[in-house]
Amino acid sequence: LSSAERNHIKKIKWGLNMELGGEYYITKFICVGVASSWFRSAATFAAYDEGYSYDIKDRINLFYVGPKVVFRVAENQGWFIDLSLGYLGYHQKRTTVASRLSNKLTGGGVGGIYGFGYEINISESLGLVLKLSMTSGVLSKVNSTLYNGVKETIKFPKDQKEGLSRIDLTIGIRFQK
Repeated sequence: LSSAERNHIKKIKWGLNMELGGEYYITKFICVGVASSWFRSAATFAAYDEGYSYDIKDRINLFYVGPKVVFRVAENQGWFIDLSLGYLGYHQKRTTVASRLSNKLTGGGVGGIYGFGYEINISESLGLVLKLSMTSGVLSKVNSTLYNGVKETIKFPKDQKEGLSRIDLTIGIRFQK
């Protein structure tokens, strides 16, 4: 990889992450629920090919949805661990900026979110959450759509599957009854 491509990869790793979920306590210390998250990142880099220079813009979206289980150490606030296994989807749009031609890659499969955090009660119905989590999954194939509408499915060899892992540091608000 060129230094521009390596810098591009570093930039594309940073982005915006949003999570939304719901939980129901089955005991004072165990909840079941639904987890969902959405991650978006974008970056542009200068590419050179056969004497030509052009900018390429990548936009990547990862989305996740699945059931989850939360284990709490204390009843109202304190440490917790959450585990979720569900669907992890991938969408990438790569555009050549000058010509506005774009290619799309989409795929998805089994993924998981594993995290631990700490909740501080602000009031009886509001809590501040600090959480460190990892989202992980693997793509074994992607669907490609070229700028001219040509579609194909690209299957990765067993030893070259695409990893979709990231680490999130979350600061959030929890609404509770």
